[in-house]
Amino acid sequence: MVLSVAVTPDSRQVISSDDSATVRVWDLETGRQRAVLTGHDGGVPAVAVTPDGRHVISAGEHHTPCVSNLRARQVQARLTGHEGSVFAVAVTPDGRHVISGGVDRTIRVWSGVGSADHRR
Repeated sequence: MVLSVAVTPDSRQVISSDDSATVRVWDLETGRQRAVLTGHDGGVPAVAVTPDGRHVISAGEHHTPCVSNLRARQVQARLTGHEGSVFAVAVTPDGRHVISGGVDRTIRVWSGVGSADHRR
């Protein structure tokens, strides 16, 4: 079951997430699947794309949002700190911060994409 979708800034790709721990990259023009991004241990309830279109941020039921590099098609970083499932992710319009929210009733702001060491 698809849980979330996001579109890259160039409107060429759609990113979808589902309840089977999978993030998929689709070609918007052809409708064909281009890639599968893995790295989650449970469902992926939300996805977001950075303004430059380079990274996908995916929320995870396993407490850790992932930052995946779209070109390399792999997880670049895991943002640790939540004490429960993460159900929401967003990226600020300037791309400088990732925001995640979870069942632990916290919202975390991460400075720099994929840099868990710079959270605040």
